[in-house]
Amino acid sequence: MQAKEMLVTMSHEIRSPLSGVVSMAEVLATTDLDTEQRQLVDVMVSSGDLVLQLINNILDLSKVQSGEYYKSPSSSSTLYPISENLCCLWFLDIN
Repeated sequence: MQAKEMLVTMSHEIRSPLSGVVSMAEVLATTDLDTEQRQLVDVMVSSGDLVLQLINNILDLSKVQSGEYYKSPSSSSTLYPISENLCCLWFLDIN
């Protein structure tokens, strides 16, 4: 039980500040940005959302393993957003 409690606490400690960073990036995205800045902010938001999704999936998995929760497998793959963000970073000309 201690490992599960630690997992929940650690994920909360990571998720809370990350949610704040993603929220601020979303606010930044509503401002006047040039094309390169907009691409960078979009990558920030989608990467942050992906990390939050991964944390939630880890928590769901721990609940499933303990018999507390069942969630049908998602049809969306987490690999697509990762590859999409890597491609965006690869093609951005950051000087």
